[in-house]
Amino acid sequence: MRIIKIFVSFFIVAIFYIPEFTKRCFGNVDFNQLSFFLFTENGTLGTDPYVVREFYQWVVLRPFLGVLFLYAIYRFLVLPIIHLPKLERLYIMILPVLFLAGLAYNFKTYDGFSFVKRFSGDDRLENYFETLPTGNLRSDSKNNLILLYVESLENTFSKEELFGHNLNRPLEEKLGLSPFSINQAPGTSWTTAGMVASQCGMPIASFMGNKLGRRDAPIFANLTCLSDILALENYKQTFFVGPDLKFSGMDKFYLKHGFKEAFGKEELFRTIDENVFGTGWGGGVNDDILLDAAFERIKSNFELNDNFNVTIVTTDNHAPDGYLSPRCKNENLMTQLAEVILCTNKAISKFIDRLEELNIFENTVLVVMGDHRFMGTLESSERSIYFNYLGANSKSLEPKIFELTHFDVFPTLIELTLNLKIDKAHLGYSIFAKDFSGHKELQEYIFGDKFLVFSEFYRSFWYK
Repeated sequence: MRIIKIFVSFFIVAIFYIPEFTKRCFGNVDFNQLSFFLFTENGTLGTDPYVVREFYQWVVLRPFLGVLFLYAIYRFLVLPIIHLPKLERLYIMILPVLFLAGLAYNFKTYDGFSFVKRFSGDDRLENYFETLPTGNLRSDSKNNLILLYVESLENTFSKEELFGHNLNRPLEEKLGLSPFSINQAPGTSWTTAGMVASQCGMPIASFMGNKLGRRDAPIFANLTCLSDILALENYKQTFFVGPDLKFSGMDKFYLKHGFKEAFGKEELFRTIDENVFGTGWGGGVNDDILLDAAFERIKSNFELNDNFNVTIVTTDNHAPDGYLSPRCKNENLMTQLAEVILCTNKAISKFIDRLEELNIFENTVLVVMGDHRFMGTLESSERSIYFNYLGANSKSLEPKIFELTHFDVFPTLIELTLNLKIDKAHLGYSIFAKDFSGHKELQEYIFGDKFLVFSEFYRSFWYK
């Protein structure tokens, strides 16, 4: 009976430590992101060892030691003074109070109030969804696509007053100063969500919030996304990521939406020495090695004159401090994070140099963007996600929209890749839209209280 009481006490104390654990590893996490990871089958597979260590320290070891300390006080100091039945009654009264307090603390920390709001109000999502004109997508002037998501890449990283250095300068030297900024909308605040939103024009709402029952379900199985369109156009599509493909359900998106090949650490380590190069997030490869591997596939596709889409997501900039590649020169910057960001951006600059040597940009578009905002703390009130592009169409098309969401990237990619004039698709406008008069109203809806309200319409995207 005593062991059960200690175990119950440990469980209740551990509840209070969970927010501190997630904050240290991922920064500000909401209920939407947390439930997605926990509910997705194998969604936490391949988690970085740092995260595992922090979990054991903050959610296992510290609560356990705390309970043992309290038990020692009770056993040797309190018990000889106070009558045991009184202590038993006090213990029984306090436990449920602490349990409810712990739940309330977690509910507030993870913004549970936004989750609850999904079950009230009228669904307006359908009013902003437009079916793609799939019968008119054929194009005689198709471009290849290299879609590069850079972990946590913000425009904020160019502010010298924050970092003592313009960390985005290597990108600016190759792509020019970016006039664009992506504002982070609900349902786009982690890597998979940001990628899905920018390729499908739709946010990921919590599985629990939308009553989705299958943990192994593909992400948006019944929604037409960019790669589905490109698959119909016979594009060869390949995805590259440093850690495990299954982490955060990446396999459940890419391998279910027209990609025939996907490379995570398991696939990369078949040709790359894990003992030498397994120094990135999740024990995978660092960004510089990942870009080298992706380049070889791009070169092969280009030389075969095949239409292709190579999508890459880097991970070295991951909160809290980043993962510095051993092959990067120390720049003597103020923090490791600054060193990592500059290292990754220099690797991207080198990657672009190699692409230019192939003369690839006559019929290929490179899009570079952040997957989401940096999850750690940055001392800046003005924060936005980086977005820019280079290559075919980059000079002939004139952008009209400069403040966008991930959803606007979806129709923009269609136009850049297929030369298809499309003003709007799903929840986004192309930045080149001729008629973007409704963009402001759409933005107000996305950042308003009625966004992501539970609906059968939204649920229908997940099942055939």
